[in-house]
Amino acid sequence: MTAAPLDFLEQCSLQLQRHLAAAQAGRLRLRLPQKPEPMRMNKDMHLHSVPELFFQISGVSRMRFLHESIYLKAGELLLIPRGIAHVETVHPAKTEFSNMVVGFHVDVIRYHLAKKGSGIIPIISHMERFSTGQVSRISDYFSNAAESHGEMDKINRSILLGNMEAGLATLLKVLEQDAEATQTVDPRVARARLLIASHLGEPNLSVQKLAKELNCSPDHLSKLFHRETGKTFTQYLNGLRLASAKELLGHSTLPIREIAWSIGYGDPAYFIRLFRATFGLTPGAYRRGTEFKIGKSVMAGL
Repeated sequence: MTAAPLDFLEQCSLQLQRHLAAAQAGRLRLRLPQKPEPMRMNKDMHLHSVPELFFQISGVSRMRFLHESIYLKAGELLLIPRGIAHVETVHPAKTEFSNMVVGFHVDVIRYHLAKKGSGIIPIISHMERFSTGQVSRISDYFSNAAESHGEMDKINRSILLGNMEAGLATLLKVLEQDAEATQTVDPRVARARLLIASHLGEPNLSVQKLAKELNCSPDHLSKLFHRETGKTFTQYLNGLRLASAKELLGHSTLPIREIAWSIGYGDPAYFIRLFRATFGLTPGAYRRGTEFKIGKSVMAGL
């Protein structure tokens, strides 16, 4: 008799349990970028101001960074530190592609399962969001683990494994305790959000372009998007671009015109006007006076 397929929460819980047990036994198959360059990205990449976790269930992921690529195999866990630009593709393999991704956004933890689509970019098969006050604490565990990854002596390895164990255990606890509070996200909206984040620097990014990619009408996608997020497509896109601008202004020395170009505003003057209208000061004034800390994410809507 064939075993019944696991439901979404069971799959997520199983992945966390397996990697937690491996961390406790000192056998965690953890991958991290070796040449990180925070807050810089190429045109086709995106980044987050909090860590992100990729649990490879089967098949192979290729995670491309600015100066390297990591091929993530089944049973491995990839920790992407905050502010590290990346893009994920499906690498050809004999087994079916499947992975679980965990992201953190202000007071929400987002889990999604991904599979291979018609192209090389993974598509979301299911996503759920959990509201919790533990996000900052969990994010700090994984950030501390990433920071101790440099020279892997015995002490640093103990710090890394300790933080990974604490982070994975807390994730598991939140998942098990807050399962009733889960917020299922429409897969088309979830896919649209990832496409927006992945193509944020494209000036011609539009609801029409996303609708074509998702095989639905622009009007239908707009209605779904507003129902799920409470925002219009334009409001969501501008909010994400301006949040990314804040990150870059506070944590890079890029000229303002290059920041505008990198987040999809071909006209730097328009970007400056929009930034001022939204935040009440120019990008230059914000940069001079900012005390923004990368651990306090402003990318709340992703």
